[in-house]
Amino acid sequence: MIDSETVVGTGLRITVSKDDLASRLAIVARGVSTRTAVLVLGGIQLRAEAGRLHLASTDMELSLRASLDASVDGEGTTVVPGRLLLDIARSLPDSEVTIEHRPEEAAVVVTSGTANYRLHTYSAEDFPRLPDVDSAPLHTVDRDVLVETVARVGRSASRDESRPVLTGILVRFEPGKVVMAATDSYRLAVKETALTSYNSGCSTTTSCSGRKAPG
Repeated sequence: MIDSETVVGTGLRITVSKDDLASRLAIVARGVSTRTAVLVLGGIQLRAEAGRLHLASTDMELSLRASLDASVDGEGTTVVPGRLLLDIARSLPDSEVTIEHRPEEAAVVVTSGTANYRLHTYSAEDFPRLPDVDSAPLHTVDRDVLVETVARVGRSASRDESRPVLTGILVRFEPGKVVMAATDSYRLAVKETALTSYNSGCSTTTSCSGRKAPG
């Protein structure tokens, strides 16, 4: 069963910039699932409050969020087919877009200039609860070194989906460094990267090993 959060007070009605909407949707749509039997995972959550439109998606492995300024006439939350909404946003003719949720019809109406689209919605209550990133500690890592570290250890990650835990990379932050490790139960790759050096523009890394995993 998917852990979900109950959302009340639906009745979303907003006006946003077409370009801002399309650019944010392009980011969030990457987290929309295309292979699941759980329909709500194919959707993007729209949540309007306090002058912002918040977008969210997840395939239960990756979750993405973005937000943009909006003129909010009605606060609320709903979930619409993600990739369809992105395609619509990119093709709208006017610079402003109005999105209105009609709960009694289980539909969202998207209006821009002479264009008018009606999308069926998924239940907002069925959308998974996403992690609270605001309370999580943040660490700054140089982008190029991060990519290099992931690429080095990722070679030892398993490609066997029957053991999904081995297809991932372990990431552990320790004082002054980040440690990444991956294994397919035959090979083990571990790489330690210093964090403090990046603030001065350095890209020093310490160790990288590729050896047979114990046991």
